[in-house]
Amino acid sequence: QCPPDYFCPRGSVDPIICGNYTIREDTGGQNQSECSLCSAGVLCLPSNHTRYPCPAGRYCPLGTAEEAPRCPTGTYNPFRSAESIDDCLQCPAGYFCDDMGIVDYENYLCPSGHFCPQGTNHPPGCPGGTYRDSVGGMSSADCTPCATPQYCPEVASNNTQNCPPGYYCPTNNTMNATLCDPG
Repeated sequence: QCPPDYFCPRGSVDPIICGNYTIREDTGGQNQSECSLCSAGVLCLPSNHTRYPCPAGRYCPLGTAEEAPRCPTGTYNPFRSAESIDDCLQCPAGYFCDDMGIVDYENYLCPSGHFCPQGTNHPPGCPGGTYRDSVGGMSSADCTPCATPQYCPEVASNNTQNCPPGYYCPTNNTMNATLCDPG
């Protein structure tokens, strides 16, 4: 009987291997049309016709062979056997998944000076006049307003600066230092 991954046309002496990127799960194949693409969620290696569950951090649509696509930035996938890009999960707020193929988002905390909404692949900086000196910001509400006599002259500040001599830094405008009037 013809083995899996082969077909045996009537009258043939030796089995014929299914073409690259196709497989046959069952025995008894009689023609190449009985070979099919690798199932979704499975990675097939055509060189030895080995099947593996799609690795975590990746997804395997129908016919995936050799190299499975990685989940895009802003997402992660902790599970094996993902079938489509829709199986890649958005990284939660407070995390910045800036690599492709992430399995565990917990090592990707949003950097200081920024906040990271769910699924962001480019974290916005804290607005001018605010700062964030710790990691894991989830929204602009996590940015702290600069208070007099400090100011935060840049977007994405992770600390405050002292108001320079000869200037004052009003609480309502802590992005810019204002030159003092003479006298």
